[in-house]
Amino acid sequence: MGEKAEKGTVAIKVSNNRLQLVYRYRGQRKYLSLGLPDNRNNRKYAQSVASTIELDIVSGNYDTTQKKYKLFESEPKPEKVAKTLDLIELWDKYVDYKRPLVSANTLAIDYKSVSSWLKKIPYTSIDDAIDIRAYLLQSTTPDSTRRILVQLSACCTWAGKSNLLDFNPFEGMSRDLNIKKLSREIEYFTESERTQIINYFKVDDPHYAPLVEFVFRCGCRPSEALALEWRDISSDFKVIVFSRSLTNTEYGSKIAVKEGLKRAKSRTVPSGKTLAAFLELIAPDNRKPNDLIFPARKGKYIDLGNFGKRHWKPALKQLGLKYRSFYKVRHTAITHALDTLDAKDVAALVGNSADVIYKNYAGVKENLKIPDF
Repeated sequence: MGEKAEKGTVAIKVSNNRLQLVYRYRGQRKYLSLGLPDNRNNRKYAQSVASTIELDIVSGNYDTTQKKYKLFESEPKPEKVAKTLDLIELWDKYVDYKRPLVSANTLAIDYKSVSSWLKKIPYTSIDDAIDIRAYLLQSTTPDSTRRILVQLSACCTWAGKSNLLDFNPFEGMSRDLNIKKLSREIEYFTESERTQIINYFKVDDPHYAPLVEFVFRCGCRPSEALALEWRDISSDFKVIVFSRSLTNTEYGSKIAVKEGLKRAKSRTVPSGKTLAAFLELIAPDNRKPNDLIFPARKGKYIDLGNFGKRHWKPALKQLGLKYRSFYKVRHTAITHALDTLDAKDVAALVGNSADVIYKNYAGVKENLKIPDF
């Protein structure tokens, strides 16, 4: 950051992460770029040049060409930031540090995305922060750029605390990219579409029909449904306990079971008559407590990505319906539940807050009319 100069003094400022001297000479504002990154050693050098300029101005010996104050190849140059680590190496060290502290999803999605981008970006030095931001803005959306810069800044902040860096070149870069998202219409399926989809799976893709109908009726996260075992259902089918969810792993198989839910350790939900009857109908007579309620064909966990590509998307296409992701089934259940329940009650059933329900899940119902007051 720059230092505010008093009259007659030379201020040290930072422009594009490079040190710059700013001062006045005979009423004119002067600039002198030192071409050095901002770090502790280079600041000391900048201060010595600033002092020289101040003395020369006072004594009448100021060099108007500024050559006297610039670096020459024959002169010893101030120490630059140590480059024993390039940005990719630094990021890898940061991920190793964070690995036991963050969820598998964060490692597999957020951190892996940054790693992939760092391999694409043609700049590897921590001194190239400006060029890295420019490359990202040209290659992806402003929001994605902001997310990546936030992660890189967090990495460099950690590196500074670990004595690996003298400064954070990404600090504050994401602030200008906090673009307000336009309000969007929340998508969901109408009651008619819901019926069409459930019936389609019952006839044309029966193995996955129970999963589809359950999420439509329950409104849980699909990842929570896929982790359900019969021990999570009461013997009379009237109570469901959600305490696990499927998640991604950083390496190898994409699927793993995570104990606990997104917002709580567990969530107990009364199933109601319709859902209880549905669970009783699909319950195998020879089921065991640890058997999955919604297994893949070979008995393992369903891969949501494959299910979406090979079963869900083709089903909507066959029915002539607009494509909406399988997660929108949760939006659908929540939207229709609000017809009869208060938002705070719906939130308790599906594992969210009332504010989040209204902001991210509740769709505007079709065929709205002004009520007769």
